[in-house]
Amino acid sequence: MSRIGRLPIQVPKNVEVKIEPGKVWVKGPKGELTSFISKEIEIKREDDKLILNRPSDSIRFRSLHGLTRTLINNMILGVTNGFKKSLEITGVGYKAEKKRKRHSAFTGFLPQYLFCSAERHYLKHAGSY
Repeated sequence: MSRIGRLPIQVPKNVEVKIEPGKVWVKGPKGELTSFISKEIEIKREDDKLILNRPSDSIRFRSLHGLTRTLINNMILGVTNGFKKSLEITGVGYKAEKKRKRHSAFTGFLPQYLFCSAERHYLKHAGSY
């Protein structure tokens, strides 16, 4: 059995999951996501867990088993935690600054890079060490 596919998916209390053959809907506090998945992969809901099963051990189904589990788990994480991306700048000659809503980055030999943050984006500068 697939190492990733055999793991159950935990569904938090504030997340609603609707399963149909070939389609999964996930709705949570941060939004709603829909994904089309393979109809051959069976998805069962047991209490607050989702369990995926594959029909055979062929290479195709082994690949789809882990992929489907990962896609559904990422959908659940997306509607609960949202998306987060972090960048750590270390080394000599690199610097990042924040002035009001303007951010600037000095990265090596390139000229200064300026960008503005949108209202829905949150950018945080930790400062120097």
